[in-house]
Amino acid sequence: QPSKLIPKCGSDARGRRWSRISARTTRVAEIFASRNRTLTMLSEYTFTVTLPSTLGDALDAVYDRLVESSHAPHFAVEVVLVVLIVYILFVQRNAARGQNKPERVPSHVVDALVDEFEPEPLVPPMPDGGARRLQDSVVLKTNPFTHVVLETSPYYQRVGNLGYHVNFTSADFLALGERAEVKQSALDALDKYGCGSCGPRGFYGTIDVHLHLEQAIADFMHAEEAIMYSDAASAVTSAIPAFSQKTDLLLVDEGCNDNVLTGVRLSRSEVLYFKHNDMDDLEAKLKVVAAASEGKGAPRRRFLVAEGLYRNSGRIAPLDKIVALKNKYKWRLVLDETP
Repeated sequence: QPSKLIPKCGSDARGRRWSRISARTTRVAEIFASRNRTLTMLSEYTFTVTLPSTLGDALDAVYDRLVESSHAPHFAVEVVLVVLIVYILFVQRNAARGQNKPERVPSHVVDALVDEFEPEPLVPPMPDGGARRLQDSVVLKTNPFTHVVLETSPYYQRVGNLGYHVNFTSADFLALGERAEVKQSALDALDKYGCGSCGPRGFYGTIDVHLHLEQAIADFMHAEEAIMYSDAASAVTSAIPAFSQKTDLLLVDEGCNDNVLTGVRLSRSEVLYFKHNDMDDLEAKLKVVAAASEGKGAPRRRFLVAEGLYRNSGRIAPLDKIVALKNKYKWRLVLDETP
């Protein structure tokens, strides 16, 4: 008995400690006693589980549970949900799969459609005399350059146009690639820097020739600094959003190329358009913006966007009139001069 474990001592502290030990011992003894009573009670019962041998017996057991159980409504809901899930997973899915199956076209119908098909010509019909001119062979007497000399050709003999011709298939219109100093500079660059498949500045970093070229361009344009891009498309596409922000206003020529329009969209600025190369419409838009901005405090930044030579139309912008309007209404100008 726990009470016999408590020693008789005169110290109160030691007495309280032995009291706590005695209480814990009593609790453990009660737990073990409860466990023994539970095991004794379970040993007096025998459990028998009978599984249905046929599907009919199983259905009868389910029916008895529905009728006799106090939870019959809840059990019925569960059965309905199971049946619905089985229907969705198997019956409805197979039915939808059969409906989406494309109808097969008989082979004789396919053959008839193929025989009746007549493709449209890829190019328009050749004009009168075109076949005759196409048969005449045109042979270059000199290597392709800014100008070429043709050998004797039946067609050119007939029209009396032999000799010296401008080569419009060349992009080197100024013949800079044939200058001796340009060729020597290219050889010197190859000896110093080598040659790779492709080395954009954004991938392989900046070297001294990039900085020297930018400084030379800045000096030529009488500007403080210049920046060089790897290609013409990325130049104007990144320059416009670099200067124009969300709160600014852009007035853009509607004939600008896709690279300019991409930069305009990336800027997220408010955008207005004026008719292609129409200075009267441009000034009308400038007057509307000026009237709307009166009395609204500090004006926001405003940019005119145009091209020197429009890629889409081939028209040249009247730059003198654009600059005059820019100065008159105090706008900034973004001019794309990329080829």
